[in-house]
Amino acid sequence: MCKWTEIEIKPRDVLFFRGGKPMGASAIGEGGGWPMPSVFHQAMLSAFHERWPDAQTRHQHIRKGENKKSSFLYGDLQTVGVFPNVGKDYVPEEKEKPVKEGVYFPMPADVQYKDKEGTELCILEPGKLSGKSDLPAPLELGLFKPGEATKEKPSKWISEKDLQRYLKEDVSKVGKAPTLFDIESRPGIGIDPETRSTEEGMFYIAETLRLREGVSLKGFASGDALEPYFSNGRKSEFIFGGQRGVAFLDGVRDDTKQLPTLGKPSGTRIKWVLLTPAIFTGGWLPSWIDPKEGKIVGVETTKPERKPRESRADWRARFTKKEIPGKLVAACIPKPEPISGWRAQCGNEGPRPTRLCVPAGAVYYFEAESKQAATQLLKFLNGKRKSDIAAEKGFGFGVCGTWSRGDTHIAHKGEEK
Repeated sequence: MCKWTEIEIKPRDVLFFRGGKPMGASAIGEGGGWPMPSVFHQAMLSAFHERWPDAQTRHQHIRKGENKKSSFLYGDLQTVGVFPNVGKDYVPEEKEKPVKEGVYFPMPADVQYKDKEGTELCILEPGKLSGKSDLPAPLELGLFKPGEATKEKPSKWISEKDLQRYLKEDVSKVGKAPTLFDIESRPGIGIDPETRSTEEGMFYIAETLRLREGVSLKGFASGDALEPYFSNGRKSEFIFGGQRGVAFLDGVRDDTKQLPTLGKPSGTRIKWVLLTPAIFTGGWLPSWIDPKEGKIVGVETTKPERKPRESRADWRARFTKKEIPGKLVAACIPKPEPISGWRAQCGNEGPRPTRLCVPAGAVYYFEAESKQAATQLLKFLNGKRKSDIAAEKGFGFGVCGTWSRGDTHIAHKGEEK
């Protein structure tokens, strides 16, 4: 399991994390959602450049027809997060029970209420479908909920301790997450940059996120620039959010914090839970999963020495890879999240294409052929970022747990077995 430098962010005021929806006329600017991992990564890079504005950027010429220069300054920075963190000074509301302190993570999508009243939680059970189904390849098992049907939804967040229990198939003591933040709406007007006056028809409503008293943000990072950045004092001012609000940044330099982990697998069934959104080239399906048979392919084993002036694509094509004996058999994936951005390279500015992310909380179920293969799969997935795109920015970070298979179920009511 990787070790990370723990970073705490305490904003002074509200935060604004703009989504892909246009902010104009009567449209509401969706800026109160939880930030994508790239927001934290880019903010850390900006903080490094602001601290050392005279640093010389190293460049390397690459293939003709692409960017003429590729910057490697602070290129070793890797981040995960951010996540809400409840401190000792958090004051719960009257209706809230005593809250659990520490970091909170997105609730896994396969945790649901078992009863109509919404008092008892359960974990969805993968089971064999009898008859016809519309499951996409390569999935074989459906997901079924024990108990009664209900419209009640569990909390969107789960504490670190409860997540550790969930990874071992225990949700009996998982409680409701406290109120971590509020979403506020504020009116705004557009300003014409030439006349410096109100732009006609540009009245809008923008959402912002306000953390509750005693709630901060926790991120995890690794890189050579972290130690000198915090060497002059652990707390520093930090620009974070779309409104360029100032926050206080505090780094824990002992580098001992570990994110949730399963340990050794007890069987051959492993589930992989995303704690951050992921961008896969196959939509909901990772590129390292065979789209027809569900085999676990694309596991890197050796990286040969890179030849002089060899392109990165050609070098990566020579990697030796092998399969892990096992396959993907089920998946529990909520609705996708759109992500966009702005390209700021000199001479190539403009909006980035909108992509759909697999949201945090998605669960993938694997069945290995042996305990040895399950251990290999755990090593490959647990505490790693397996997003096909922007993994270094924290996309596709997940942890592994175990799962149990349920009884055979009927796909449609009244259908013959």
